[in-house]
Amino acid sequence: MPDICVVIPCYNEEKRLNVPAVSAFLSEQPKLMLVFVDDGSRDGTGVMLGELVKRFPWQIRVVTLERNGGKAEAVRAGMAAAVESEAPLVGYWDADFSTPLRLIPVMAELFEGKPRLEIVCGCRLQRLGADIRRSVFRHLVGRCFATLASLFLKLPVYDTQCGAKLLRVRTAKILFREPLVTRWIFDVELFSRFIQYFGRRAALKRIYEYPLPEWRDVSGSTLTVWCAPRILLEFWRIAADTRRRLRDK
Repeated sequence: MPDICVVIPCYNEEKRLNVPAVSAFLSEQPKLMLVFVDDGSRDGTGVMLGELVKRFPWQIRVVTLERNGGKAEAVRAGMAAAVESEAPLVGYWDADFSTPLRLIPVMAELFEGKPRLEIVCGCRLQRLGADIRRSVFRHLVGRCFATLASLFLKLPVYDTQCGAKLLRVRTAKILFREPLVTRWIFDVELFSRFIQYFGRRAALKRIYEYPLPEWRDVSGSTLTVWCAPRILLEFWRIAADTRRRLRDK
């Protein structure tokens, strides 16, 4: 049984996935498991992941989705497999490793001695002493989005969208129990679900944002100014889903 099981959603990652980094990391972390979700890739991602399984049959599992359903559903499908691993800590990580894999055990240590802590989120806080490399455009857009998300959630969260998060398995079972209604901003939806199930006061104490010491802005993002209407629509979907849940209680 692994100590930590992390989901990595993949879509056409044949040229971007750093296989040597995965191999080196797993060789040093025998109690850590990775679940790669092939989200309907049309390149050689599936073959590449198959080769990784052969090298690390006890530490890697591959979940294959026939059609591309987006990152949200890919993470949810992978999380079902992560829960089955019976690891006490589960999470998800971006396939481009903009947050280095070596920070997984570092973030996991934050749970030790803190039984009430439920979620640890990577936080891309640009500050002295940290090596956060992000384009000016993405930084500005990210700050605007973070402000909007914070106001929407009524929670002083700095960075909802960092693709590096760890959760206690008991919390993951609750947050990923039902299909997600968003495709792009599902992280905000998960925060919203946490507030709904545990309360806003609990969110202030049981979610911790870990300032990453290192982060790299990897090319290949589809973020543009034209994404704004879709993002606003997804905020509306979260609000509508929250109202539905409250009615159904």
